[in-house]
Amino acid sequence: MRAYPVMLRPIPRVMPWGGKRLNGLTDAPDGVRVGEAWILSVRDGAVSVVGGGPFEGRPLDEYLAAFPDAAGSACGGGFPLLIKLIDSADRLSVQVHPDDEYAARVEGQRGKCEMWYVIDAAPDAEIIAGLRPGVTTDMISEGEPDESLFRKVRPVPGDVLFIPPGLVHSIGAGVLLLEIQENSDLTYRISDFGRTFDGRKRELHLQKAADCAVNYSNDDIEKLRFSRGGADDPSLLCHCGAFTVKKIVSDGLSPVRLSVPDDRFTVLCAVHAEDGASLVFGDHTVPLSFGTCVFIPAGAENVCVSGRAVSVTATV
Repeated sequence: MRAYPVMLRPIPRVMPWGGKRLNGLTDAPDGVRVGEAWILSVRDGAVSVVGGGPFEGRPLDEYLAAFPDAAGSACGGGFPLLIKLIDSADRLSVQVHPDDEYAARVEGQRGKCEMWYVIDAAPDAEIIAGLRPGVTTDMISEGEPDESLFRKVRPVPGDVLFIPPGLVHSIGAGVLLLEIQENSDLTYRISDFGRTFDGRKRELHLQKAADCAVNYSNDDIEKLRFSRGGADDPSLLCHCGAFTVKKIVSDGLSPVRLSVPDDRFTVLCAVHAEDGASLVFGDHTVPLSFGTCVFIPAGAENVCVSGRAVSVTATV
């Protein structure tokens, strides 16, 4: 049996700042706050489960072990990606991620970069992206910083923001987005706005955050915010050393064929899909709806999106 594209079941992550828009996508009870739905994960204790096909109900890592060529050459150092949907009813903490050198030296782990694709945002929603001009990185090691230190932007649906290591960032209330990141959970929290959850404040990591933070200029941040394709490939949203992300728009008139590399897997995430939208490969069809995530093995042929849908693909 050859490796075949597999749909993955979302894993709910209950967060104190989470909303309710992801509850129906997962098996979480209606009353809890699902801040994140992990739609592709092989992390310990949170491995995606295959939905459909011969591997129905089995974890993704078993599928990858059964088909060692499915991921291509991308998994020599472990599976490289973690992909999430995030729904913020309240703002997230202000944080920063270390680069590979710092993470390896201090934590014995890999660093982390990530990318956000904004699906929906309230009119007054804000995203923190960087420090304001004149703010030095050592100012964030002097106790929980004041909000005035941070640069804020207003997100709109379709916005793309690349979050490299060292960029201070936070998602504000009222934002729904897709996050594609390196498979690392290493985060240094700078500010949690003085909040308490279950009667306690969450830990801050001020010195480590100050060690890692980079004071990007306004021009740098605008380039990160609008890091999308040009004339050569208008579908390109983000390209970095960790991943390449594209936007696939199917208008329902004719199928859109996906170009799947021979040596690397592709992941497709549907961010909008109307009735009848589907991923088609050979004689098989995977229905697409909001949040559907499909792992497509390296070298898969004749893979198309049909119907009216907007999807985001990621390769490494």
